[in-house]
Amino acid sequence: MIALKILLLEIGLALILAKIFGYGMEKLKQPAVIGEILAGIFLGPFILGSIFNFNFISPSISNETETIAQIGIILLLFLSGIETGVGEIKEAGKSGMITSFFDVFMAFLFGYIVGTILGYDTLHSIAIGNIFTATSVGITVRTLMDMNALHTNVGNLILTVAVLDDILGIIVLSVTLGKRLN
Repeated sequence: MIALKILLLEIGLALILAKIFGYGMEKLKQPAVIGEILAGIFLGPFILGSIFNFNFISPSISNETETIAQIGIILLLFLSGIETGVGEIKEAGKSGMITSFFDVFMAFLFGYIVGTILGYDTLHSIAIGNIFTATSVGITVRTLMDMNALHTNVGNLILTVAVLDDILGIIVLSVTLGKRLN
């Protein structure tokens, strides 16, 4: 029972700080999602955790916290799906596909080159290249929603590129590392 109360207190504190940081970003004419991410960084192990030497998420309830985080991600992606339609993605069409292919290619190439420069072997450099191809459709949609730009031509293009980037990123990951990891 005490663990549940601690979990609710932690969630409440996280929500309050996320709202405060989000409001601060809106005052700076930036999307609220940036402030919400900054609130998470602030509460995490890198700032408050290192200063006060505490773990924000109680170790005794880490499984429940992970489940709540997964539910939050699912809800964000569900909201993204409700706000967008296949027709909007089709509108971006050819320009969205070309942009996405170029984006994935350049991100992968840049990641691979960075890995090589840092002295990693080919397999690890390929893995770094794969990491660079990832996008966050949920964050992209949320940012576009905050900016009231989701249902514009530019918003459709950005969303199309983000969705295709993720699809292409999965394909690149499976082609480059799929056989090597077995």
